[in-house]
Amino acid sequence: MAKIKWFKTRYPGVRFFKHSDRKHGVQFDKSFHIRFNGGGKLWQSSLGWSSGGMTAEKASLKLAEYKRNFKAGKRPWTLTMEKEDADREAQAQVDAAEEEEREAITFGAFFNKTYLPIAITHKKPDTMKEEKSVFKVWLSPYLGNIRLRDLRPLHFERIKRDMLKKKKAPRRVQYVLAISRQVWNTARNEGVVSGDWPGRGVKIPKIDNRRMRFLTPQESEDLLSELKSRSQQTHDITLISLDCGLRFGEIVKLQCGHVNIEGGIIMVVDPKGTKNRAAFMTTRVKEMFESMPTGNKTDLVFRDANGQPIKKISKTFSRAVDHLGLNDGVTDRRDRVVYHSARHTFASNLVSNGADLYVVSQLLGHADVTMAARYSHLGAGSLRAAVEAMEQAQTKATADVIPLQVNGKS
Repeated sequence: MAKIKWFKTRYPGVRFFKHSDRKHGVQFDKSFHIRFNGGGKLWQSSLGWSSGGMTAEKASLKLAEYKRNFKAGKRPWTLTMEKEDADREAQAQVDAAEEEEREAITFGAFFNKTYLPIAITHKKPDTMKEEKSVFKVWLSPYLGNIRLRDLRPLHFERIKRDMLKKKKAPRRVQYVLAISRQVWNTARNEGVVSGDWPGRGVKIPKIDNRRMRFLTPQESEDLLSELKSRSQQTHDITLISLDCGLRFGEIVKLQCGHVNIEGGIIMVVDPKGTKNRAAFMTTRVKEMFESMPTGNKTDLVFRDANGQPIKKISKTFSRAVDHLGLNDGVTDRRDRVVYHSARHTFASNLVSNGADLYVVSQLLGHADVTMAARYSHLGAGSLRAAVEAMEQAQTKATADVIPLQVNGKS
């Protein structure tokens, strides 16, 4: 590399070198540099080319400015420092603008611009459709134009109050507020807000929304018979739930390799919220599987008309229920017969026939016995018998006691 030849100017501390072949007018282009000593160190800066407008006089003025700054201990005193400071200032302005935008963003704007694009990556289409509906009907009218940072408990109290006034179920109120909480948590993860969801202290009236309807033996047989006349597959799916207690989602995921006909066992793999478990076939379930054509281990046992996984129970089920009049005169939705009633019937039959709640919870695939406790009243006869047996044992033990005698006295 050729050694640079420096040229002095009439300004102390300002020098330049010429470009070897680049012209600026009739003269070679010049690159101006400045330098000065300060604090035992030589400070240098390359200021630019004459083709870019730099001159010896301008370089001299910049040198004087840097010297004054150095003497005063105030940045900058090199061009590098000046660029760093300019970059920091520009970034500070960007940060301030972003902070201002974060401060100003409303619940509605964040829901549409940020929450939805994120949620759609991991939530099902039906779920997203429902959340959009909730936003349109309940969240947007109350929260849409309010800045996220201005949200307070009273905003969520108003939603709760008006929903309950309109006779919306407490469970629905919980769902609406849960979505608003998810939006807030997403905003917190994105650095838009901080702290807990403002609606966390809103109290929702508690209600037992669990379905408890189960079928009598005659209703079960009538339903199976009606389903069989309409759809063999819907009949078979319902029978598995009635006799083995599987959830609909567990049944439609069954693969041929999960069914052990000889052993009378159905392996429930990757069930909802619990570990894998074994379900046990009744005679008629076993006969049902024996009548089915065999398939590869990974083939689904049940498929829709297009050979795809089944997503929801066929409308054939509700039509059969309506035909039998199982819901005639029923006003409480918890007492209506739905597909899940088949699983309730399985559990109810177990308890009514003496199975303890731990066994029931294991067969249903519950994480603990709490969920199975809802069926405890059905085993009242067994509980009463246990208390009576205890009483009889105590009475007998008392009768068998021989009083201790001391000197002929008891």
